[in-house]
Amino acid sequence: MSGVLQGLFGEAVEHVPASHQRLITQLAERGFHAAYRQWSLGDTVFVGYGEVARGGEGREIRGWERAAYLVPNEDGLWQVDIGISDDAPVPEEAAVERVTRLLRDEGEYEREFDRRRRWLEAALEVDGRSDPAEALYEKGLLLMQSEKNDLALFTLRGAIFHDPRHVKALCARGSILVKLKLFGSAEEEFRRALVVDAVSTVARVGLGQSLAAQGKQEEALREFEAVRAIDPSDFEALFGSAQSYAGLRKWDSALEAIELALEAQPGMPLVTALREQVLAAKS
Repeated sequence: MSGVLQGLFGEAVEHVPASHQRLITQLAERGFHAAYRQWSLGDTVFVGYGEVARGGEGREIRGWERAAYLVPNEDGLWQVDIGISDDAPVPEEAAVERVTRLLRDEGEYEREFDRRRRWLEAALEVDGRSDPAEALYEKGLLLMQSEKNDLALFTLRGAIFHDPRHVKALCARGSILVKLKLFGSAEEEFRRALVVDAVSTVARVGLGQSLAAQGKQEEALREFEAVRAIDPSDFEALFGSAQSYAGLRKWDSALEAIELALEAQPGMPLVTALREQVLAAKS
């Protein structure tokens, strides 16, 4: 079977390094959500605390009130990153204690968040702007368009630092991470966006694409179908549905979604190629 469908049928497999697994185990024992995440600057451990849910039935999305990343360096030390990291790297045990204090103590988390926000303003020279979050978001988009992905991710983080509810910046980060094939990390960004705005179709499509790329076709399909319920002509949702239906070998549903996608954007090569492959697989 050829390229597109082979990719759709594959199951994502993650190998978690032993050092990261030790941290995940320790944090889970302390009641945190902890997971291995790959970023453009290295492999990390994502830590979430205070689970929250947003949205109605069939559209519920779960996220975390406070979150951090533990980022390793070449010496086996770890930085604690709550959006921007200017911490000195510390040994494993100290990193676990540091992230535990930060995430469990809302006051300390907010104070640290504010300190790093001021540090970031100075670093990116946006102090005094009337809307620094929007300024950083626009700067991040320009960097994204120039394929300067690491700088774009850093700058968009700054936008979110100034405004944690900046859905467009969260979605832009997710899109970059999808492009970098860091699908688990992209999933986290889109979920954060949906905690803020449960009806954001951009965030739901992005979440669906991230899930599908990890082989989670049923979950992805729910996201695409939720978008189609809001906007039946959304091309990305239609194409995503078609891919997920194909990944689940539901050929008739895949073909139906493909025809609707071609109505939305006639002659799109990716869609016509998928239709040919689905027809061949069905026969």
